[in-house]
Amino acid sequence: RTLELLVPENEWSWLERGNVVLVSVSWLYLTRQVCLVQEIESGDDGMLGLRLLLIEDPPRDARYNP
Repeated sequence: RTLELLVPENEWSWLERGNVVLVSVSWLYLTRQVCLVQEIESGDDGMLGLRLLLIEDPPRDARYNP
């Protein structure tokens, strides 16, 4: 699965393709989900578009599901 997000460039400009990150998005019920940064797009509006590949591991992820 992939996840696409818009984030403020001034807070997230340190990210690079290939980074492994932990993502928490409350409205998607994701908590500390391991993701690989697949793509980063910079816009003229000060936002970055991120495409993240969710690295699923059911035994690990079951601990964090509500």
